[in-house]
Amino acid sequence: MKNRRRGFSVTEVIIAMAVIAIVSFSAVSVLTQSNTTINNARLEIYATNDSYNLLECFKITDDFESFDRAASFAGYDLEEADSGYLVKNINYVYEIKLSVDFAHGTFYSYSYSTESSRQLCSITFSKG
Repeated sequence: MKNRRRGFSVTEVIIAMAVIAIVSFSAVSVLTQSNTTINNARLEIYATNDSYNLLECFKITDDFESFDRAASFAGYDLEEADSGYLVKNINYVYEIKLSVDFAHGTFYSYSYSTESSRQLCSITFSKG
């Protein structure tokens, strides 16, 4: 009678488990990196959208008081800062620095992430 081997040896099982662990680690790394990329893109979209909303408020107003009212109506709270005004977004962890000059009709917006100080969006506009 032949002695038939049944099942796998311990070495084969350990090697299979190591291969599965390596493949799983690679998949988790890819998923983590893609999640980070998606979150960064989402942050840029929100900051750009808010900057353009503030630009539209600037376009329809002629002085800072009416700009502040329009921005407040649109849901933005302007705070005075060193070089202009600051709009903080607590939910998405970014800030927008604004410089508005109604005498010359210029608008400058610079948004950045408060977590990494990475620039998200920059807009310059002049009324013409």
